[in-house]
Amino acid sequence: MQRCQFSAADHIRMKIDRIELSLLELPYVHYFETSFGREESRTFILVRVYSEGLCGYGEVVADRSPYYSYETTSTAWMTGDAVTETAQGVCVYC
Repeated sequence: MQRCQFSAADHIRMKIDRIELSLLELPYVHYFETSFGREESRTFILVRVYSEGLCGYGEVVADRSPYYSYETTSTAWMTGDAVTETAQGVCVYC
């Protein structure tokens, strides 16, 4: 585990107001094909975190199928759904 390079005084405490997850599918302009098959679109999860009037965005890069990792958009959605329930009102340091 890598240690944070900043001191405790450098961190900002923020309260999470809410977290939103969106499951999106984006079609490719042109398909690409590998030995795994043809891909014509990308499914991913967009994460929005709201805190004290600010909004931050992130992306879950898991794929529909477990090609390179055991995690998929379905398993990530279940985990993220549980986190959004418990994270509201929690204070975190960043």
